[in-house]
Amino acid sequence: MRRTPLLLTTALALNMTFAADPTLQSLQNQINDLQQRLDEAEERADEIEFEATLSKVKFGLEFSNSISNFNTSNGNGTTNHNNGKFATELHLNMNAQVNDRTKFSGRLSVMRGWGDMGWSKLPMEISTGRTADGGPIVFLERAYVDYIILNGFHATIGRQPATDGPGSNLRNNSGRLSTYPALLVNLLGDALIFTYAPDYFDVSQLTFRAGYSKFYQWVEGSGSSEHFTGTQKDSDGDLLFVEVEGKLPLGALGDNLAILSYIQTINYSVPINTPTLSLGPVNIGDIQVVNLHFENNKMLGLPFSWFVSGSYFNAKADNGDDAARKVASANGISIETRAQLDSVVAQSGGNASLQQLQAAADRLKLNNENAFAIHAGARVDLPLDFKIGYEYFHGSRYWYAFSRPSIHDPLDFRNTRGDVHDIYLIYQLDFNQFLRASYTNIHNKYSNNGLAFGGADPVDRTAEIFMLMYNLKF
Repeated sequence: MRRTPLLLTTALALNMTFAADPTLQSLQNQINDLQQRLDEAEERADEIEFEATLSKVKFGLEFSNSISNFNTSNGNGTTNHNNGKFATELHLNMNAQVNDRTKFSGRLSVMRGWGDMGWSKLPMEISTGRTADGGPIVFLERAYVDYIILNGFHATIGRQPATDGPGSNLRNNSGRLSTYPALLVNLLGDALIFTYAPDYFDVSQLTFRAGYSKFYQWVEGSGSSEHFTGTQKDSDGDLLFVEVEGKLPLGALGDNLAILSYIQTINYSVPINTPTLSLGPVNIGDIQVVNLHFENNKMLGLPFSWFVSGSYFNAKADNGDDAARKVASANGISIETRAQLDSVVAQSGGNASLQQLQAAADRLKLNNENAFAIHAGARVDLPLDFKIGYEYFHGSRYWYAFSRPSIHDPLDFRNTRGDVHDIYLIYQLDFNQFLRASYTNIHNKYSNNGLAFGGADPVDRTAEIFMLMYNLKF
């Protein structure tokens, strides 16, 4: 709190010199009263200054609640049912226009199943605030700064808006929430992205992006005083990204968006932590993905919107050194390369335990395969605030998506190796809230969906989801 020492000094001097004079005593009382009023005014000024600073941050909330019935079946006739499962998801959105050149955006998220008294573990970092195993913990889903370097050219740094992108907004009844198509990436990521949108492409809104992400980096274990200064033990996992997007000159066809994207991962890392094998992140190779996305909103001025998105996937396994070193280390054997592990096994004279280690290392490498996926959907906005939509997804045998589940998609259908059919009905209660009833049929034709390694053997597995969703945004 600020003070006015001159008034206090004057009042003290008057009090000491003329304390016996009633007139001066009255003057002192007036000064004291004035000082009290100044203190109160300064307190109010401090509060106003604080509120003015805080008012730069605009808050918003999104609340979702769902109840779902899950039915699964295998080709051998085995069936399972898991019905009446409730879940809640909450997002706290934060936005601040710091100045003419700088904007901050953030989101805190929590997703949990009701009555989850058995919760006892932390989810993986890439799943934070998105899956029901997150329990009561609130996670950082987004936190990034947009900085305008030059007119039409800006940088975005931090945890990127990389979930619920184009290809998800029709079903989720939302606007565009991510820079990137959902079939390209639909999980959390930290990156530095540069965007160039020159004014002379104003009609087509042509935009170019390029960026870099470090999705895994080695740091010392929890509690270490050398958290960032310890010895490098792993190869960091890096991702390079380029994208171009714009509107095609299709005349009466209406508002549209076309996006062409490419990502390259270097030293793709996956966390291996199971009851029988705890290795931490293992570098298993490199991945390339190309995605082409197109969407058309209110086609020909009609209440009909649709999209189609396709991706091509290519994986290249590494030499297996990292997997071999970690598998061997977990079993008390010190080696640095896959060749050394093979040599130890060969010299063992057929030791069964060592052969099992060798087999485990074999499984921890990317499938050296190409794959593709296609996702298409359409929605009709009906009278009386109803909307009905249908979506289809197909993933080939070795398909793998950079995607994680959410309350809207609890089984992560974008990682299906087979076919998905989804039909939904939305009722818009008012501007801020809606109800959605949906039926999703997921048929996996190959095993290990959701994994980029471990092979893909033929299977016959079907999952059905009947869901009723309530969503509120304000």
